[in-house]
Amino acid sequence: MKIRKGKTRIVILVGTKAIKIAKPRFVRLFIRLLLFPFVTKESRDGYYATYGKLSLDSCKKYSLLGYYANVNEYTYSQQYIDPDIMPIIKLYLCGWIITQTRGEEITDTHFTSPLKKFKTVLSPETTEPHQYCILNKKIFIIDYGDISTIQDLVTTRPARIKTAFSLNH
Repeated sequence: MKIRKGKTRIVILVGTKAIKIAKPRFVRLFIRLLLFPFVTKESRDGYYATYGKLSLDSCKKYSLLGYYANVNEYTYSQQYIDPDIMPIIKLYLCGWIITQTRGEEITDTHFTSPLKKFKTVLSPETTEPHQYCILNKKIFIIDYGDISTIQDLVTTRPARIKTAFSLNH
C-alpha cells in the first residue's frame, strides 16, 4: 500500500485499485483569508483568476476543490467513453471518495503528454507525468479532475477517438 498526497486529494494505492479521497481545505482557507491583506498583488490576482473575487462562492470553490475534482472525474468518465482516461469505477459518499484501476506510475523525466500531438497548447495540469499511468503497455490519464484538463480532453477528443478507431479497424 502506498499513500500519495496532492494539493486537494489523498490517493491510497492498494492492490489493483487507486482510492482518491478529497480533502477539504477549510483550515488552509482560514489561514489564506487571514494573510490575504499581506500577500503580493500577483498572489491575489492568481487566486482571483482561479477561484473568482473573494466571496462565499470563491471560498467554497477553494475549500472543496478536491471534492469538485472527484465529481468532475466521475462525470467525465460517465459521460464519455474515452480510451485515454482511466475510468472511475465507483463513487462513494456523493463524490468525496472515488476508485480507479491502478496502473504503474510514470517516472520518465522526458515524458511528453500523448495529447500533445492533438493540441499544441495544453494546460499545465495535462502535461505533468504524474497525471498519467501505464497499464497493459498503454498510457492513461488518471488525474483529470481539473476543469482545464477536462477542456483539453474534450477539445482533443474527436481527433483522439478518430485515431483510435482507425488503428483498431
